[in-house]
Amino acid sequence: MKAADRYLKYVRWEAEDAKYVGYCPDLFPWGGVCHGETEEETYGQLCRLVEEEVSELQREGEPCPNLRPGRCEKRYFRVEAWMHAIGAARPRLIQIGGRRPPLQ
Repeated sequence: MKAADRYLKYVRWEAEDAKYVGYCPDLFPWGGVCHGETEEETYGQLCRLVEEEVSELQREGEPCPNLRPGRCEKRYFRVEAWMHAIGAARPRLIQIGGRRPPLQ
């Protein structure tokens, strides 16, 4: 497992921007760090940014941020398509193949 795989990464639809926005709260706590027209495009950008950040920290000899308590090391999420269709104000993230993540 790569060090970048330890961090929670997720993409959600932002109605204000009319785009998908990528988040990795353990590495970038200030909010969304990339956006795109599709979930797949945005997730790919997000994975590259996380890998770059972790690589840069390792090159500089800096410690990588710890995971927040209660998070497992690798999760896969998807946002249900019907939630986009009805314009849900706050889409729910559904974890594929495991327990549901805690609400924050």
